[in-house]
Amino acid sequence: MLDADDAALDARARRLAEGCGGEVVASTAKVGGGALPLLELPGPAVAVDVALAPALRAGDPPLVGRVADGRLLLDVRTLSDEEADLAAAAVRAARA
Repeated sequence: MLDADDAALDARARRLAEGCGGEVVASTAKVGGGALPLLELPGPAVAVDVALAPALRAGDPPLVGRVADGRLLLDVRTLSDEEADLAAAAVRAARA
């Protein structure tokens, strides 16, 4: 995940955004632990309505993002393509 290909991340972000009605935005992920606590990795994220956060956290499995600029950001760096499809389904369900 640390050395994920930019093209693969962009494709995964578009896949998630199209599947859930979100918006692809530029973001910076923080590794945040171990040997690289200060490392920041640029890449795409998918922004959705922050009001969805409680429902997504309460899902099974939970979907956790981070809040920035009044939106909930879902970082695709931590998802496989299959998990991106599951995340899109979770966002759609949370909106229902």
